[in-house]
Amino acid sequence: MEFLQQINGSVIMQTKNEQFKKVYKEITKTSIESDVNYAASGSIHFNKQFFVITSGFLIIKAFPNKRVDEINEQVSFAFEVKNEMKPIKLKQIIYNEYISKDLKSMNLDVQLGVLLVLEIQGEFQKHQYNEQPIKLCQNLLQISSPLAIQGVELYQNCIRKAIVSKISTNLMLVDTVALYQMEGGSIYNLNFEYVGIILPICYFVNLNFYTLVLPFRYNQVESIRQITDPFIQSLINQTYSVVAKYQYGSGVIVSNYKKQTSYLVSAKHILDSSQGIQIVQVQQNHTNQYFTATTIKDYRDEYLDVFIAKLDKFIDAIDIKSIINTPPKLLDEVFCVGYGLQDIDNPMVTKGRVVKIIYDKENYIGFVHDGHLYNGYSGGGVFNNLGNLIAITSFNFSFDGIGKVCDFNFALRIQSLNNQFIKNMMQLQTRFEIPLINQIKSNL
Repeated sequence: MEFLQQINGSVIMQTKNEQFKKVYKEITKTSIESDVNYAASGSIHFNKQFFVITSGFLIIKAFPNKRVDEINEQVSFAFEVKNEMKPIKLKQIIYNEYISKDLKSMNLDVQLGVLLVLEIQGEFQKHQYNEQPIKLCQNLLQISSPLAIQGVELYQNCIRKAIVSKISTNLMLVDTVALYQMEGGSIYNLNFEYVGIILPICYFVNLNFYTLVLPFRYNQVESIRQITDPFIQSLINQTYSVVAKYQYGSGVIVSNYKKQTSYLVSAKHILDSSQGIQIVQVQQNHTNQYFTATTIKDYRDEYLDVFIAKLDKFIDAIDIKSIINTPPKLLDEVFCVGYGLQDIDNPMVTKGRVVKIIYDKENYIGFVHDGHLYNGYSGGGVFNNLGNLIAITSFNFSFDGIGKVCDFNFALRIQSLNNQFIKNMMQLQTRFEIPLINQIKSNL
């Protein structure tokens, strides 16, 4: 792994250009009057000669005409690796129209996909590149130098875990710690083969940062070759998009095969808090399934973040007898599925580990896990590593003054769903209140 430290580092950009200063202030939300000294992450590659690849988002915002000679005249570039500063020079700006289509489909700025190629002199280790298809929930490694401009050793070439959460044609979303100035950083597989470059972190509404990766090989952007893991696909097929009056989320459908009835289980906070009995739309576009469901009661006075709605028809779904209601063990692996980031066509999958079990006296209520979730996961299924439904996603709380530093999610146990399913759910004791629920706004 040591060789990764020799080919990853920080790209330093220094300029007096007023437009660059203006864009810098807008992006970083800071005030600055002196010359701008900005740093992003970057990595060294080889194709006939060595070059550095990094994000070009800030540069293209300041120099929209994309003239390389003008940029080189007004911006001094350097690459810091292993505490050694090497001068570099902009050679090429990469802008791929297929990437812009993917970004547009996610309602993101198309210029997030702009890359810079910079010449560097010297001899370096050469990257090995990933040749294998990418899978959802695949474990990856992220290396970057966030906040490198502060010159803090702690931030230089940090290596962290990353998990593939969503894949489009040319982009993938990875769940990882997200911090400023990690754009241009590298994603590797567990064989230390280069997978792609980290784009500038995105911020969705008032929620967490999330991290997009653009596959890159030698000196060109690549489309993603994807294969589907049958286990992950089975989890996806058990989770549905739920659209209420004002909000959307996710949910799971459970069926009582003896009574030939099916119910939606989801998070209460996606309902209209001013209404009693409500009708929600339930859909799964990739299987062309569309239903309506009516809540079985008025949930406005309930504490627990769960609601039950009866489907307009019986369907083949999770058997209520198969739901696990015993608490998991600490550090057990769990998988979460949801329709995040307002994309009801393509579900997202991630995984984490149980970090805390929640009890109300002796009664098991739910658990906290460290998987990274986003807006829209609410009500989605949480499964164990055998594929059994064990909970639904309730709420998320994080501490992210400069990015996603700490992120935990509360998963709510599904009450025992036997023949008295409806009765039990309607008679839940309301004296229990999820810790911090009045202090932490539900983000999901």
